[in-house]
Amino acid sequence: MPVIYDDVSFFENGTAWLRLKGKWGMIDKKGNVIVPFIYDNVGRVSDKLKAACLNGKCGLFGNIKKPLSPVIYDHIGYETNMYGMGNLTGYR
Repeated sequence: MPVIYDDVSFFENGTAWLRLKGKWGMIDKKGNVIVPFIYDNVGRVSDKLKAACLNGKCGLFGNIKKPLSPVIYDHIGYETNMYGMGNLTGYR
């Protein structure tokens, strides 16, 4: 894989989140783009779930092209075997 990325967050389950020109996206092990490089931040929620944020709103991602949740939450966290998604009206 050519060294064109600014940063690598994690590589697991056959995919990796990388930063390119200041934006995060996901590739597979062959270097194919799975999630476009449009996200401002990305974080690990669990072994199989990642949170990606765009314009201050976050959504959950697995190892697929589409988010598992809408990218509408103020934050996403994990506590004691529960996922929490916060929006403008609080947790749900």
